[in-house]
Amino acid sequence: MCMVQYILTMGIWQLINIVLFWVFFGFLSAYVARKKGRNPKLWFFAGLILGVFGVVLVYVLPSHTPAKRPEFKPLSRLERSESWIKMWYYLDPKTREQKGPVEFSELAKTWKDKVLNDSSLVWGEGMPEWKQLSQLPEVMKEFEVSQK
Repeated sequence: MCMVQYILTMGIWQLINIVLFWVFFGFLSAYVARKKGRNPKLWFFAGLILGVFGVVLVYVLPSHTPAKRPEFKPLSRLERSESWIKMWYYLDPKTREQKGPVEFSELAKTWKDKVLNDSSLVWGEGMPEWKQLSQLPEVMKEFEVSQK
């Protein structure tokens, strides 16, 4: 006797009991899966198909904790002030000759190379007049940040 004939000869109540039995294991598997941090929908179907074996399998498997994503840290250039956007001019301390226009990274390089010092005069777009670097704390801060 094949499976189809067997099912047809069963009473309707037996068939309902068998279906409810497998659905129960599906829900039980999904419940255990949720508690262990796994996908409950997937484990519902595994419990539905495998029955008690699906429940045992999800119970035996270790808890699933998603891998921690590294904390997002924006690029340091995005954190920097508008000094990075401006074009800069400076007076060479030795020759008193005007240099520029240069980008901020070039200005920071001249600071790092000790061509500029606190008393060096600089001018950036939007500034009304030339100023000493010591009078521009945001620029000095950016120099420190760019050195790291």
